Order: sequence, then C-alpha cells, then structure tokens
Amino acid sequence: MKVVAENSEEEVARRRAEQERARAELELGMALRELGANMLRVIRGAGRPAILGTQCQTLVDVMAAYREAVGHWPPSEEIVAALAIERPEYFDRLSDREKDRYFGERQIVRGALQAAAAGLLGQRTQERAGEHEMYGGVNEIERVREEENREFFAAQRGFSQRTRKVPSKPKRKSKG
Repeated sequence: MKVVAENSEEEVARRRAEQERARAELELGMALRELGANMLRVIRGAGRPAILGTQCQTLVDVMAAYREAVGHWPPSEEIVAALAIERPEYFDRLSDREKDRYFGERQIVRGALQAAAAGLLGQRTQERAGEHEMYGGVNEIERVREEENREFFAAQRGFSQRTRKVPSKPKRKSKG
C-alpha cells in the first residue's frame, strides 16, 4: 500500500506556524493574566508577593517565545485583549436594567483600578478622577435600585388593591 501526502511542504509549514502562533498567544494570555491577577491581589493585601519575580520572568520568556514563533513582539491589541476584564459573552441576554447595572459595576471597577494605579504613583489628579468614575458607577447602581423599588412597590399596591375585599353595602330589606 502506498501513502500519498496531499499536503505540500509549504502547507505543512503554514499549519505548523499557525499552531505555534496559537500556542504562543495562549501562553502569552495566561502569563499576562496570572501576573496581572497576582499583582492586583498583592496590591489589595492578599496574593502571593513571593512569586512575582518568577511570574515576571515567565512573562518575559513567553514574550520571547512569542517573538520567536511569530516573528514580532506581541501587538498591543493582543495584550489588551488578554487583560480585558469585560466579559460581554452573555451581554445580549441581559435586560436593559441588567445592562445598566452591569455598566455601573464595570464603572466602579474601572474607577477603582484607576484610583489604585494612580495612588501607587502618587498621581493625585488621576486618583481623584478614578474615584469620581467609581462613584459614578455607585450612583448608576443606586438609580437602578430605586427604579426597581418603585416598580416593586407599584406592583404591590396594584396587587393589594385587586385582592382586597371591599365590604359590600348591606342590602335593604324590601317591604312587601
């Protein structure tokens, strides 16, 4: 039996390069997220500060391997995508109110991150801007809560009016 390869050497090399790029992208994303998450945890008083150096070295090694596999350093868009905290996969299934709440929560997180980063560098103006954004998110969530409460109590009033028994007037006795 004779086996005939239908893929040219160029096709095999192209597929191999695609696989190496995909693996490099995956490893880069993981190294970025692990280092970023640990740094955030350390900043908030938890995390594992003792392994930060190892994580930094791993990231440098992964970036060098990426460059070797792909031919250039990771582009900014890829780094930003790997570190994005927005996860809108389920966003289309949310109601308008749930979307408003989601945006409020994201605004709080973005503001807190800005305030924390600015605080590390002593950038008071940027820290205040982050706090302002954070409180804007708090206000948005409060607005959504107030709207929900108004609707809830309006529905309760409507329910109680429909189910309340109204005493009927006593019937008059007819003479006859």
